[in-house]
Amino acid sequence: EYSMSFDGVDDFSESSTIDLTGIEFTIETWYKAPQVNFTDQVNIIDNYGSANTSNRWGIYIGGLNQSYTGKIWLYLGDNLQLTSNINIDDEIWHHIALVRSLNGQVELYIDGVLDVSGVMNINDDLNPGYSIKIGSGHSGIFPPRFAPCIIDDLHISNYAKYTSNFNTECITVDISNTILSYNYEEGAGTTA
Repeated sequence: EYSMSFDGVDDFSESSTIDLTGIEFTIETWYKAPQVNFTDQVNIIDNYGSANTSNRWGIYIGGLNQSYTGKIWLYLGDNLQLTSNINIDDEIWHHIALVRSLNGQVELYIDGVLDVSGVMNINDDLNPGYSIKIGSGHSGIFPPRFAPCIIDDLHISNYAKYTSNFNTECITVDISNTILSYNYEEGAGTTA
């Protein structure tokens, strides 16, 4: 089995924009990273394109300058930001799942266990129109932000896939509800 390895210097993956306004969704991936040694937060996946984008969305890992170093920080527009309770910078594979239901309930599951939750308006604008960046890629906005990590099986689905704790060994992908899917099984190369 393969996965996407990011060197922490200049590696990232990119996809076209996705509008998450007004829909329920699940963003999930497997993520593995060493202890944080970078200054500022780095995205695991986001669609942030320029400073002061209030309608962006993203899943980040905190850098040394943040109070949430090594933890997940979720940004879902200006109206909801959440921070995980546990660190994920421990050289262990973690399954991360961000789920938003039609009632606006937002839940972050780490390794199949609900870690933190919040509520937002389902119609809050989550469409800045920027491309999706995976594993970093924000070198032109601030000082370059890259992090060494490995990502596998990244999927965005248009339904709330998880509503309670789940077994990460039994994860399946429903292709009919998939908006974006990277399983990174291509082997070596520079494009997927």
